[in-house]
This record gives sequence, structure tokens and C-alpha cells, in this order.
Amino acid sequence: MKSMSLSAVVVILGLGSLLMGQKKQVEWIPLDQPVPKSAVTAALIGPKSGADLLHLSISLPLRDPVGMQQFVDSVSDPTSPNYRHFATPEEIGARFGLPASAVKKVADYLTSQGFKVTLLAKSRQSIAADATVAQAQSAFNTTISEFSIVEPGKTEPDVRFAYNKPPSLPASIRPLVTYIGGLENIVQPRHGPIRHTIHPVGG
Repeated sequence: MKSMSLSAVVVILGLGSLLMGQKKQVEWIPLDQPVPKSAVTAALIGPKSGADLLHLSISLPLRDPVGMQQFVDSVSDPTSPNYRHFATPEEIGARFGLPASAVKKVADYLTSQGFKVTLLAKSRQSIAADATVAQAQSAFNTTISEFSIVEPGKTEPDVRFAYNKPPSLPASIRPLVTYIGGLENIVQPRHGPIRHTIHPVGG
């Protein structure tokens, strides 16, 4: 009987641990941030070192984007009483940004993943943070690799990095983030030709 009771306890404890593990499973929801096209066509070198440091910028949505647009329009409208009455970043955040508690929730998540939060924008529209590649991969449920890419006009390839699948966030904070910058450098800005306008003397 004692042996049977002990076996039953072991089974119950095992089931309990299994259920707890199921409850702890994270529901990941991807951001609308597809893998860069350059990363799809470039030559894969291999995983980026997990110890490499990334400087990240996490973009947050506006709580009232319609109100923000109306305010911007009114500030630029000479017929509006708000014309040229600009707002401070703090005022923008309080009026149109996420609640401070929501911004803190995102920052707390980053900190819990080992990130060093370096800036909370006063406008409540972004958070800057530093993290290793390994920390970023874990926090955003993605993988980051290095690629060999030859830029137009060059003969020697450059080593760049990018994520291999769209970054994701836990369902609890996914609605609070719109974009994560700094997870790749494979997309380089293109500079167009500089055009100079010549103004007549006295004009």
C-alpha cells in the first residue's frame, strides 16, 4: 500500500509539473516586420555571435493617432488658434502617447530579459536599449545571422547581419510595440543626388 501511495504521489506531482509548464508557455505574436529582402537573397555566413552588442530602438504606438494628426495640422494652419503653438515632448506624450504604465510595462519586460534601457522618450513613442544578440534573440523569439553582401559599385563583399524570421513579442505586450530597430544592418540607406537651388541676388 505504501508503495502504491508513493507511486500515486509521484504521478500527481508529475502531472502538476506538466500543467505548470503548459501554463508558462509564452504566446508569441510576430510584429509586422518582415525579414529584409536583402537577407533572403544574400549569402548566409552563419549565426551572429551571441555576445555581440546591439543598440535597439523600440517604437511604441500613439494612444490617439487621430488627435495627434489633428494637432499637427492645426499647428501648421495659419487660420487655427493653435498656429505655431508647438507642444513639448512631455505634452505630446501626455496627450497622445501611451499611458506611462504601458511604457513602463515594455521597459520592465526588456529589463527582465537582461537589456539595459538607456532612454525612455519623453514623448512616450520610443525606448532605447542595449542588449547582446543572445538576449535579443530570446526576448524577440528570433534568430540573427551574418550575411555576405556585395553593394552596387563594389567588388569586395561586406559582412552584414539581419534577423531570419520576423521578431515576436509575448501577447501581453505585443499591442504596445510597433517596430524594433537595430536588429539588422543589412538594409543601408540610399543617398540620392544632391540638388542645389540657385537663388537670384536679392531674391
